[in-house]
Amino acid sequence: MAAHWGGNTAFAVELCRRALEEFELPQVHRQLAILLLENQARRREVQPHLERLQALAPQDEWAPRMLSWLSQHATHTPLPG
Repeated sequence: MAAHWGGNTAFAVELCRRALEEFELPQVHRQLAILLLENQARRREVQPHLERLQALAPQDEWAPRMLSWLSQHATHTPLPG
């Protein structure tokens, strides 16, 4: 998160991916999804992290909302709003 807040998005994405190789935590999937969404990643890149977040933390309301939003956008993910 510090890399993200510091504006080093590429490094933040890399750190999240490394973290997921060692520990599968819902908050890491969430952070990676946020980073990818902010950088208008393709849906196929973001969707697996949202789905895994939903599976690991079914009480999380953000993941299903974002999955629904993604289903309305065919190829890329501009942030809503």
